[in-house]
Amino acid sequence: MKFIGEKVSHQKQQGVFTLVISPKVTSLKETLLLTWLLAWTFCGIFFITQLFGPDPRETKLAIGVMVAFWVYFEFKICKAFFWRKHGLERIMIKDGYLHIKNDIKGFGKAKMYFIDNIQNLGLIKTNKKNFFEFMSNSFWVIGGETVGFEHLGKPVTFAQHLTNRDAKLLVRLLESELKLAKKAG
Repeated sequence: MKFIGEKVSHQKQQGVFTLVISPKVTSLKETLLLTWLLAWTFCGIFFITQLFGPDPRETKLAIGVMVAFWVYFEFKICKAFFWRKHGLERIMIKDGYLHIKNDIKGFGKAKMYFIDNIQNLGLIKTNKKNFFEFMSNSFWVIGGETVGFEHLGKPVTFAQHLTNRDAKLLVRLLESELKLAKKAG
């Protein structure tokens, strides 16, 4: 097993190239994420209990709408927490395909891309002043992809929350492995 930085490991065995990217964060950030999750859960339970109070119908309707939004964000926060705690980004080059899978304790579906159709592999350009890109790169969300390519004209992004240095090294490594896989195929 070889490493690129702290988060990326790779190996090649029996002609299969495997790369794993860890989304783990510092224990402080993990604790903050857990605290947010618990506080959000407590608030949601409180909102749900208010649905059974003596309030007028209009108030219950407003609380019901708020609970619907709460459920959506509860799911997002839980997913982000479990992603940071137990997730892995798995990339594999095998049998002429590039496989990319966001794996949380074995769950997740791999997407396959025929390597002959992969074009423009490289770093994703980001605008540090863009609010939405700033939010996407935050540790409390799943996102912040740093590498991408085009497959049949559609953009594909991966390699979440890597440093610029690690992302550049990853691109060079993938370019060489994809060239080798094309020659072998």
